[in-house]
Amino acid sequence: MGSEVTVGVIGVLGSLVGGSITALTSWISSRSQERTAALAAKSQEVAAQLAAEQQKERELRDRKGKITEIGRVACVAFMTKVDTIQEDGRALLAQIGEKTDHIKLAAMHSSYETEWRELVLIESPLHIMGPESLAKKARQLRLAVGEYCDLIDDACRTRRRSSKMEGARSAATKAREVFVSEAQSTFGVELGEPGADLTGSGDAEPPPEG
Repeated sequence: MGSEVTVGVIGVLGSLVGGSITALTSWISSRSQERTAALAAKSQEVAAQLAAEQQKERELRDRKGKITEIGRVACVAFMTKVDTIQEDGRALLAQIGEKTDHIKLAAMHSSYETEWRELVLIESPLHIMGPESLAKKARQLRLAVGEYCDLIDDACRTRRRSSKMEGARSAATKAREVFVSEAQSTFGVELGEPGADLTGSGDAEPPPEG
């Protein structure tokens, strides 16, 4: 009798242990699957965040690239107009020296004034885009060229070259060099050297005022 009870108890215990092991194995397996799924979800989330950040970086680079390109175009357009005005001023001085008739001189001066008005408009994007250092150099260049142009206007009216012409020319040339340096530093613009001597060296000029 005792042995039969013992066998029965052992059997029951065996069943309980077996069931517990099975349950424990199932629980461990279930937890492992949950952790694996959680890790996979977290990995996907991190990957999505990384992809979003990379996309933002690409968009930022593209935007910066477009801004840089627009800045280069604006700088080149501004400097092209500055050089055109300088060349037109040179031509005006030469014509004054040659005693050109008033009608022809007036037509040349009108074209010259149109170029100046366009310069003021072309300068505007540089102030909108910045940086402030570049906008400041553009404004200084425009003012320097403007002072030189005022003397050319006076020469057209009086048929005489002001003694201040050389100083104004030098100031405009210096302002151009400063702007070119700033534009190259900001946008990598290659603007080269001035297209003409502002004084019109080699051409006839009206005599200076006494």
